[in-house]
Amino acid sequence: MVTAWDGFNSRWTPLYEKYLDEFNSRTPAVISQMTGIIEEVHQFEDEKHMIAKIAISPNVTAVDLEVFNINMGRRQSRSVPQTPIKSQPLVVLKPIGGGTIDIRCYGAGKRAAIIDEADCIQYRYAVGAIPPPSVEEASLQNEISSKAAFLLKAGAENEGIRLYIYFRWYNTRHPDIAGPWSSQYTTIIL
Repeated sequence: MVTAWDGFNSRWTPLYEKYLDEFNSRTPAVISQMTGIIEEVHQFEDEKHMIAKIAISPNVTAVDLEVFNINMGRRQSRSVPQTPIKSQPLVVLKPIGGGTIDIRCYGAGKRAAIIDEADCIQYRYAVGAIPPPSVEEASLQNEISSKAAFLLKAGAENEGIRLYIYFRWYNTRHPDIAGPWSSQYTTIIL
């Protein structure tokens, strides 16, 4: 196995030197040869299981594990969030025509983004002339978006009618920590 690795290395090193000089010697032929060596190494590992043999060797050292990028089952612990989300999203609604509303949700930053504790934005909305009395109204449509900037298609047939909408940060894996609902936002659908 050592002889095979030495062979891979002796072919790889001069190609890598050429690859580093992107203006003079990095060519499609060099990249193709490097890709071929990578595929050979993967095939060699699939057949010989050298990394697995290193990992289970009684003589393995911490340096060996680091050199071969072997993680010996040390997983980072995952924490389950316990604290409810306290912040509300700051939202900008921009009607863009055809019954579509451009929606951007902000946390603390200047860019639209989902906050760390959440994995999406949840929103409830209604289209009509009379605003819903609260976010708990049964007639509201309930949706989520995994992006902080998204389009809501309210329908071209609703042009000139008002959109009433509420937002909150939401975590689909831990719905019990969902943030508080925002106050009602409204805009005219164009």
